[in-house]
Amino acid sequence: MEKKEKTVRFLRVWMCIFYCVALFMGVFFAVFLPGGFVGEDDVDDSMALFKFVYSVLGIGVMLIFVPLALKLMSFKKTKLAVSKENDPDLRGYREKAVLRLVLLTGVMFINLIFYGVWQDSTFIFCALIGFAASLACWPTVERLERETGRTAEADSGR
Repeated sequence: MEKKEKTVRFLRVWMCIFYCVALFMGVFFAVFLPGGFVGEDDVDDSMALFKFVYSVLGIGVMLIFVPLALKLMSFKKTKLAVSKENDPDLRGYREKAVLRLVLLTGVMFINLIFYGVWQDSTFIFCALIGFAASLACWPTVERLERETGRTAEADSGR
């Protein structure tokens, strides 16, 4: 039981660190750079293509990474890597959970950076979708047991 709690604590600390960095980035771009790096007056026809490309990139990253991260623990290869027999120390589960966290925070960070550049609300909404999806993956002992197939009774017999 101690390994589970230690793993959950480790994952929660990393999630909180990523949330703090994302919050700092959002506040920094909203308060200290209210016009963005590229102000609205600077966006002309030549910059419109760049803004469109960044919008498609920010939305595309969100559309690809969020479902991938939410589905990550149910892939057959991942289930084999984090199963009870193959992973007695929960190292594989920790790695996959951190990968899921990196995918979701990647969505937040990329869209927050694009928001800082363009000051377009589309990027904030994409970052909020990544944040909401990461809240659905908040690490708990119950989630760990469900995703790894470990139960408290089986681990107490070790």
